[in-house]
Amino acid sequence: MQIVRFGLGGQLLAFPVESVREVVTSTHFSAVFHAPPFVRGLINVRGEAVPVFDPGVLFDLPDSGSGEEEVVVLIEDGGLTAGILAQRPVDIRDLADDELSEATKAAPNIEAIRHVAQLDEGLVLILDAHRLFQHDSVRALRDDGDLLQIR
Repeated sequence: MQIVRFGLGGQLLAFPVESVREVVTSTHFSAVFHAPPFVRGLINVRGEAVPVFDPGVLFDLPDSGSGEEEVVVLIEDGGLTAGILAQRPVDIRDLADDELSEATKAAPNIEAIRHVAQLDEGLVLILDAHRLFQHDSVRALRDDGDLLQIR
């Protein structure tokens, strides 16, 4: 499995490479009033307004305040697109099947986890874009139709 790996608040996160459209270096967000706290804002990607989610807030991850340069990882699934706040470095990594463990239900606030991998750099939470878009808070945005729309 190939993953796009990045950090956020001291935690290593990743998405399977097939879910990632691109990495955007501009993090100039337009505010979205009355949006939930995990929505950092909207980013303009070649004329398309894309919501940017902070997985640290969405999944209640501890904030280490590392101060690394932020980027946005654009993910797609089933016609939905969203940006995921990330910190550099962002890289692509090949994982062997024996490096992957199935995610457990031990962390119900992170039901978007597909796999975990223990690497030399630490534990990597490999997220599933489909599961992320099914997360209750994210689904509420889609159901409202104002911020997250199928294109």
